[in-house]
Amino acid sequence: MTGLVRTMRVNVTRVEAQATDGFTLATEIADWLAAQGTPFREAHEVTGHVVRACEDAGCGLRDLTANTLSAIDPRLAAMPDDILNPRAAIARRCGKGGPPPTGFASNWPRCRRVPGGCAMIDTSVLRLRVVRDRHPGRWVSAAAILVAFALVVGAFAMGQIEWSIVGQFLTMPAILNGLMNTVLMTACAMALGITLGVVFAVMYLSPNPVLRASALFYIWFFRGTPLLLQLLLWFNLALVFPAIGISGLFEARMVDVMTPFVATLLGLGMNQGAYTAEVVRGGILSVDQGQTEAARSIGMTRLKTLRRIVLPQAMRVIIPPVGNEFISMVKLTSIASVIQYSEILRNAQTIYYANARVIELLIVAAIWYLAVVTVLQTGQFFLERHFAKGRSTTPARATGGDLR
Repeated sequence: MTGLVRTMRVNVTRVEAQATDGFTLATEIADWLAAQGTPFREAHEVTGHVVRACEDAGCGLRDLTANTLSAIDPRLAAMPDDILNPRAAIARRCGKGGPPPTGFASNWPRCRRVPGGCAMIDTSVLRLRVVRDRHPGRWVSAAAILVAFALVVGAFAMGQIEWSIVGQFLTMPAILNGLMNTVLMTACAMALGITLGVVFAVMYLSPNPVLRASALFYIWFFRGTPLLLQLLLWFNLALVFPAIGISGLFEARMVDVMTPFVATLLGLGMNQGAYTAEVVRGGILSVDQGQTEAARSIGMTRLKTLRRIVLPQAMRVIIPPVGNEFISMVKLTSIASVIQYSEILRNAQTIYYANARVIELLIVAAIWYLAVVTVLQTGQFFLERHFAKGRSTTPARATGGDLR
């Protein structure tokens, strides 16, 4: 049993300076109990009682007396003094021969002189070798992925694709104009969606029943209907309201006001606001209620508490999902092609309707989508790292081998 306890130690070399270390003394107590025939689990439970008693009394293990030990557990009354004074035991054992110190197991480590002191080495442990974990599944899966990737690349390389056409249309003015419209619509729609999301999230958490009911209806309606349907409703709103304005002040035709840009902005922005409201609400609820109570106790208003205390802490939770929504918005703008908004995919379709280079133009659109998403994803990474300051995001590393 003593050998089992000693094998569990990762560092098999102990120098004299470690003799007074609390962990070392606690381990020696457990070794001695195990040598007396105490079961392994029970020996460590008794040692835990000793350590907790020292912590409660504010003393070290070396300060324990025989009376104190016997009060913790009667079996400890017979423990030799050498156990709690391992420095003297080490000094005697490191002399010229001599038996192991009283009370220690028969496999007490051999000792030898080292510069600056005396070291003990358990020669039985030195015979152990490190066997690294083997992961054959990782190698098999990696090989399968590489083979599949090579097959896909080879298929596209040998397929009937005119890559010169891809390079030619990659910087064509119509494509670049569609790219700018896509980026512009993404930024405007997300700005509208985030603004509406924050407003309706605060309304949702408000004690005012009217505000809460209004927020619930907004979220229910815009999350419950398809985005394409909402775009078509906004674009065809002139069929319901031919004119818009205030009589006597100003008036305009709805068909002139509800352009493809405006219809796309309202459709994407208000749909996004419903989802962002739930994200912001979750971020606000993640902040401890005590933060709000402390702010209110020093005289902060509800709005100031939200702006200065709650939202800055909630950003750590809000940023990742909102970043994902921002990236999704880049791709959602392609739906606006059904209402004649000139984003990059619609312009690519217009071109391949004329020259029949369908795959080449779709590859051009895909390249630009990936480029924009890559930039946004990089920005999201740095933004998340900024708001995660002071918090550890690196998981603990596991050991990579076994002693055998």
